[in-house]
Amino acid sequence: MQSISSMPQDDSKSILDRPAVNILKLNWEVVLFILILILAIVTRFYNLEARVMSHDETSHTYFSWLLFQGKGYQHDPVTHGPFQFHIVALTYFLLGDNDFTARVPAALFSIATVFFAWWKMRHFVGRVGALVTALLFTISPYMLFYGRYVRNEAFVAFFGLVSIWAILSYFEKGSRKYLFILTASMSLHFCIKETSYIYTAQSLLFLAFYFIYRVTQQPWVKPRTQIPFVLSLIASFISAGVAVTLKLLPKLPVFQQGGIPSDISNTPNLPQATPTIPPLIIMLLFILALLALLSAAFFLIRGFGMRRIRAERSFDLLILVGTLVLPLLTAFPLNWLHWDVPINLNELNAMKPTNLIQMGSMLALMSLLAITIGLWWNPKLWISNALLFYAIFTVLYTTVFTNGGGFFTGLLGSLAYWVEQQGVNRGSQPWYYYGLVQVPMYEYLPALGTLIAFLLMGLGIKIVIPAQPLATTDSPEDLNPPVVSDS
Repeated sequence: MQSISSMPQDDSKSILDRPAVNILKLNWEVVLFILILILAIVTRFYNLEARVMSHDETSHTYFSWLLFQGKGYQHDPVTHGPFQFHIVALTYFLLGDNDFTARVPAALFSIATVFFAWWKMRHFVGRVGALVTALLFTISPYMLFYGRYVRNEAFVAFFGLVSIWAILSYFEKGSRKYLFILTASMSLHFCIKETSYIYTAQSLLFLAFYFIYRVTQQPWVKPRTQIPFVLSLIASFISAGVAVTLKLLPKLPVFQQGGIPSDISNTPNLPQATPTIPPLIIMLLFILALLALLSAAFFLIRGFGMRRIRAERSFDLLILVGTLVLPLLTAFPLNWLHWDVPINLNELNAMKPTNLIQMGSMLALMSLLAITIGLWWNPKLWISNALLFYAIFTVLYTTVFTNGGGFFTGLLGSLAYWVEQQGVNRGSQPWYYYGLVQVPMYEYLPALGTLIAFLLMGLGIKIVIPAQPLATTDSPEDLNPPVVSDS
């Protein structure tokens, strides 16, 4: 028998595991991250008060100051969500009111995003990947600018990252606590800025495609129903896509500004009439998309099985996220029916009884649909998450119950106002501005990394970085997926 002393030594440790300072027992990974974190702190706080307040910052600081002075706050979608006003007012209360303290919350959340990228995301992207991510977050022109600016982007970045981590963690472990973390981070995002609608749509699309991938990669009880399921999904996707395109076509900048910009087409701008699409055609396309989706659901349940569907964690997330935000989408059908939507408190108070009945009936219908689906999915778990989501939402939008109308301006007015603003084109930028100017100019490093990653994926090349498994503190029962009813 080979003795322990003569056993071959494992020299395969990564350089990140080797101790950097033996006394403190710090490995190089921790040392590198500490250096990145110090850089983040210095770059966010150095000379923070020197720059003159911009137009957006003056709006945010003024209304925060009024709240700090005890003069209240009323939500208005023009200045986005109420979270920033509450946290800046709290900072004024704790540290005093000046240009420096007004920017402290944004700086702290920007630093917290860098920390979270390494602390939690390294489990999914690896230690090297987490260090690179933290460094890019630190030196990013976007992250740095908005990390020193009294606006909402620093908060959005943090809670957006937390939401991604919660989704991935639930996929891996199935613990209910990640659903509650996701719910809280989503609710706070909806209290910060209307980008929450975009983030939620992206999450739902990802979860839907992942769910479809999962069920199509497994054997079906009735294999003949799989092809009709896929075809129905394609028909639904095409119909909805065409309907949305036709709906948004008149609002696109290319039609708002009288044609394609001449610097792109090399031809002079010619007068161009805004296309008019009959509303009936758009409505029929949406109905067709819904019918195709219902058909796909029928074939899925019949061929794959309801019990197996409910066992998919992506299905849990689809139901939870979808039902929590469904009432927040009420502005869409109100807008399509040309019914009034209150943008701010003045418009809400000026609404006629007929308009209030229309608004209330549509909101009740959307809420009832969300509640019905949620209770069918998992009554206890859904009610707990819904209470958490709307408790945070209600407290902030009503400014701790001092502005009851804020609940409705947040629930309906936020989406309605910013949907209408999409055609305003405030900065008069060309349609290609973000994709071909802003990103290549300011964020070329992550853009280049993304392109390389897609190229490697397309070529089927995998890069494997050896990494030590991270210990988990979850108890054994946390590793079990939520129990759902078969009723």
